[in-house]
Amino acid sequence: MFLSLKLKQILPWMESIAISQTIPELDFSQICEEFIKGGMNIIKTRYMRDNLVLLTPTESDRMKDLIDMNKAWFKSVFEVVDPDPAC
Repeated sequence: MFLSLKLKQILPWMESIAISQTIPELDFSQICEEFIKGGMNIIKTRYMRDNLVLLTPTESDRMKDLIDMNKAWFKSVFEVVDPDPAC
C-alpha cells in the first residue's frame, strides 16, 4: 500500500513536490543515475525510506507538470508517482 496522508492545509511549496515509490529492481543510486541519463537533472531526489523518494524541481516548475510531460519515463523508474500532496 502506498503512503496516504490527509492534510488539513496544503502549503505552497507542497504543490510543487511529488512522493514516489521506486520499482524494486532499482536502488537509490541507480535512480539518481537514471535521472541523469534521462535528462531529468532539473529534479532533485531525496531518499525518504525503504522505496520512497521525494522529488523536488530545481526550477519553479511543478512536479505534476513534469510528470505529465514525461509519463513514460517516470513509469520506467517508479512504481507509483504521486504529485498530489493532498492524497
